Amino acid sequence: MRFIALVFVIVIASFATKADEGAISDAKKVIESQIEAFLADDSERAYSFAAPSIRQIFPDPDVFIGMVRRGYTPVYRPGAYDFGESKFDGNTIQQRVFITDQNGKLFEAEYLLAKQADGSWKIAGVFLKEAEGLSS
Repeated sequence: MRFIALVFVIVIASFATKADEGAISDAKKVIESQIEAFLADDSERAYSFAAPSIRQIFPDPDVFIGMVRRGYTPVYRPGAYDFGESKFDGNTIQQRVFITDQNGKLFEAEYLLAKQADGSWKIAGVFLKEAEGLSS
């Protein structure tokens, strides 16, 4: 009986891990898609990845893209980027992204993604800071 209970726990844990990995993979795709939209100057598409809380603050794609151009230039025009650590709690994902701007300066972006009622992930915030001492 204990063996069956242990197998059940292991099976459930493996499903949870696969679900976590799937959610994190989906979140990374959202971030990549938004960066691709920024690089293509597609403000409508970039805006489509913003969570409702961001859309309330920036009510249209042009206002949103203007804010990103001014305040998040490394995100808007990255030279390169790579994903770091992820934290998943079921309804939110924190995803660290290392971004090198077009001048070779390294930044850390901490993305916060929120799960929507339809199961999709939207970007609810980005905290950007220069990564001291790591620029090329």
